Amino acid sequence: MEDEQIVLLFKGESWILGCNATVYDATYTWVNGSVNTLSAAPANDSLGGAFAGPFAAGLAQSTLENAVILTRFAKSSPELAKTWLDLFSRSTVAIASGIMAPDTNIEEESRQTRLLARIPKAPLFLLLGLNFLCAIAGLILDLAAAMFSRPVETQDVKARLTMKGLAAAAFEPDGLKHRAVENVEDLFVERGSAGEGKRRPLGRLGL
Repeated sequence: MEDEQIVLLFKGESWILGCNATVYDATYTWVNGSVNTLSAAPANDSLGGAFAGPFAAGLAQSTLENAVILTRFAKSSPELAKTWLDLFSRSTVAIASGIMAPDTNIEEESRQTRLLARIPKAPLFLLLGLNFLCAIAGLILDLAAAMFSRPVETQDVKARLTMKGLAAAAFEPDGLKHRAVENVEDLFVERGSAGEGKRRPLGRLGL
């Protein structure tokens, strides 16, 4: 390591790092897999002792040795200090996790994504009202048609609205188009002028 602040007195790792560790009580909000807000304050002495106890008793010697081995890849003092800080913090939390107990969240909520359409109330109710009035008007007209219509008079209209009636309106002479008929066959010139079944020669053919 090319750093004048670190002097190798013998073969192996040789460095001095003065540091302190502080345990914090943190309150945070976790939204969509990431920390949104975080507020922390120093914890009491008993909690700090629970984290530092294993190192003071020598129970975490192997963990510290592994951290020292990994710091040999640092190329400068700041990088060495940062590497040691990360490894020591992870080891401290990992060792102390055995005395921790899970607790419920202070506040918790679940969110579900839904596709919604925002519609103004006034136009919506106006549309529903007009549709209702239209249905009522249609029902009234249907009842009026059933009560006051005469089948004899409407037979001509019924005949002209069929496929044969439309064909006769398109291809038959104008004299037949304006004549009242009871049977759709009477619209064709082949039926004869009096509807007596007399056939006449075809004047034209429509395809």
